Amino acid sequence: MSGAAPSAAPPSAAPPSAAPPPDGTPPAAPPPDGTRSALLLVCAMTVALAMTIHAVAPAVPEIQRRFGVDDGDAGWFTLAYVLPGVFLTIPLGTLLARAPRRLAVAGSLTLYAAAGAAQALAGDYGTLLALRLLQGAAFAAAMPLTVVIVGDAYRGLAQVRAFAARQVVSTAAEFALPLIGIALVALSWRGPFVAQAAIALVAAAALVTLDDRRSARPARGDGRSTWRAVRAQPCGTAVLAVGFARMLFKFALLAYLPALLVRGGAADAAGAGVVLALAAGAAGVAAAFVPRALRRLPAARMTCAALLVVAGALAAFPLAGDLPAACAVAVAFGVGDGVLAVMQDAYVTRTWPEGARAQPAAASQSARNLGKAAAPLAVAALLTTTSLTVAFCVLAGAAALLACALRSLRALDRRFAPGPTPPARAA
Repeated sequence: MSGAAPSAAPPSAAPPSAAPPPDGTPPAAPPPDGTRSALLLVCAMTVALAMTIHAVAPAVPEIQRRFGVDDGDAGWFTLAYVLPGVFLTIPLGTLLARAPRRLAVAGSLTLYAAAGAAQALAGDYGTLLALRLLQGAAFAAAMPLTVVIVGDAYRGLAQVRAFAARQVVSTAAEFALPLIGIALVALSWRGPFVAQAAIALVAAAALVTLDDRRSARPARGDGRSTWRAVRAQPCGTAVLAVGFARMLFKFALLAYLPALLVRGGAADAAGAGVVLALAAGAAGVAAAFVPRALRRLPAARMTCAALLVVAGALAAFPLAGDLPAACAVAVAFGVGDGVLAVMQDAYVTRTWPEGARAQPAAASQSARNLGKAAAPLAVAALLTTTSLTVAFCVLAGAAALLACALRSLRALDRRFAPGPTPPARAA
């Protein structure tokens, strides 16, 4: 089956009655006219899919008290949500590639909203975790579709600008949702869960905004066709490594930086929160400048430089002796993280052509989810033999080595030239 990109001719050049290709794959639909509405939908989805982590976090202590959960078992609250993304993103992406786009998005968001709201009715911790697993599965289905929607709606560097806008919205949500969660928990621990019923409005918007286009039908109904689609493209595995690395280093920082700063005397618990907030803010600002930077810098050079900045920040955090120094390092880490946040999606849409992005997008999301799960496990393994300071230095070394390894992404630099996605290599 040919993996060539769809014709770059304007939509009017394609007759509306074009017959499907001989392999049964539906012809690629022209880019939608309402690109702004598509971006608004993607931003709304991004905020909605962040609610069950950031808005719910303030309720965790009350959940522990209500259900008698100790600190060790409390970790399952987040892990139950993350694990489905590691194992189900690719199978669900393969399945939903065959469904009309608006039904796939609306269906996954509706399930996400229902599972979230139902957690307010959980009578025991086991039921709560089961609903978290179900919601995590819905997340695994929905999040890769945000990449596909942007890829369908935008072309050239406009795709990168759209991803940058989404990252800015994501950063704003990371600031606002915990505050909203605190206000809701003040009313009841059920508040952040009940509020997730509003996500059904985003599902309804998807039904109106999107059309019935489908992605190219995979040759097989399992994950093997997804990995073949990844390996068939130049640097396909390297593209997935960008998202994996970003989540590995980010979640290691979120999980262990407060302890590092407090034990080292650089900050107290509140100060550590300020440091993390500065890193998130810097990431949002850096993301906004990525499209402009791509006009002057090759994509691979910028990606590898971002990884080196992250490496330097991870190595510098143990050396920060006070709060101002830690804040300065956090800004540097945020700049690198913000660039990677945009590039991890931009590489997917610029490497695979329209109609063939659903499976690679699912594989990319699966790689990121694996990075989220691997971060605490990797640091915990290091802590069995060494200190937290040394563990951060090991992570810094890993980031630097990965930056050198990903120089192979230079082969994709031409795909970031203005214009439509260049033809992909035949699979």
